[in-house]
Amino acid sequence: MTTPEQIKSCCAAAYASDAVALLLGDSYHPGGAPLTRRLATLLDLAPGQRVADIASGLGATARLLAAEYAVTVDGVDIAAPVVQRAQEATAGMGLAKSVRFHVGDSEALPFPNNTFDAVVTECAYCTFPDKSAAAAEFALAVGQVMEKQLPKKVTTVMAKARRPNKIFVDWSQNAHHKTTIAPYSLRARPAPTVSTPVSWDEVESCAARDLELVFEAADVLARVLADGDAFEPVLTMQQRLPS
Repeated sequence: MTTPEQIKSCCAAAYASDAVALLLGDSYHPGGAPLTRRLATLLDLAPGQRVADIASGLGATARLLAAEYAVTVDGVDIAAPVVQRAQEATAGMGLAKSVRFHVGDSEALPFPNNTFDAVVTECAYCTFPDKSAAAAEFALAVGQVMEKQLPKKVTTVMAKARRPNKIFVDWSQNAHHKTTIAPYSLRARPAPTVSTPVSWDEVESCAARDLELVFEAADVLARVLADGDAFEPVLTMQQRLPS
């Protein structure tokens, strides 16, 4: 049986090969530099901010962000030969002071808490063997970005004593054994039910055991066609959270 570590070693060896470099060029993700610039615009990057580039490959994204947006970037990649080549290319472009590369695992990022202002990863998630562990790491990193920007309002610390009057970013929900899931997502089960927005009337009926709230894909499509998107108001409704 192939282990996750063997899969990681195989991926690292493949991406470090000359054949992959010849095939993909400097950028290992579809869309290349234009898509990276679009991502940077959406992130609203500002000079002096610090960015993490996960699965950074040969460092094309990290160098572009540093050169064009005046940020400092820490790239992380599991393949040591790829990291070395990224470091050499970066030094040759005179960007070694603003771009650093580290050998590391996306499932256990080698940085202290609250280090970054933004976290990016481009076309790499599909290569991670333990996707839930990587997702939890990313969620924690993104939560810490929010925590750094709004320290009086946001926390990633789970202990209740540490988070009175704060919004808790529950990054640990991104794990295969947890049940929280985004609206309209299919669950990975033999019969893939759908996470479906419901009304309070339906919740009360379910509590009274008059109604079973279980929906499959066809059920959800029919509900949306008949009644619209019950989750849509979340995009526009302004609410005041209790303090």
